[in-house]
Amino acid sequence: MPPTPAQNHALPPQPKPADPRNRGIGLAVVGAAAIIAFVVTIGIFVPAIGVIVEQARTPVVSDPASLPGMILVCDREYTRSATSEPRTLAAVRAGGDPDPAVVSGLPTGGCPTGVCVEDGMCSTVVYVLAGPDHYVAYELQGGP
Repeated sequence: MPPTPAQNHALPPQPKPADPRNRGIGLAVVGAAAIIAFVVTIGIFVPAIGVIVEQARTPVVSDPASLPGMILVCDREYTRSATSEPRTLAAVRAGGDPDPAVVSGLPTGGCPTGVCVEDGMCSTVVYVLAGPDHYVAYELQGGP
């Protein structure tokens, strides 16, 4: 008996059920790609954040002569040192202060890290960043 037209048009073969091993391999590949994307993203953004933080340290004052005679840091008054000429960080360290407390620009009364310790003792001298590698000394008034 000759085939009927309906029999000539056979259905396409049905896909086989997914092998569980292939699914695990696929998930591993997707997971590895996600980890690589995360590492690359961190590699891009961490340096960018460092640049932003460094730019935040950019001095507000470009002319050291225009710095005020008194500043407020950690709610303590510091007056401009008699030797108020700007010095480089190397000169500050060579002058006996190996780890100077540096504040950026003109502080507004906040307490930058490294100026005071937990028991309330504060640095007797802070240095205002007043230009690229230009630091002006301010001395604490009263007690530490």
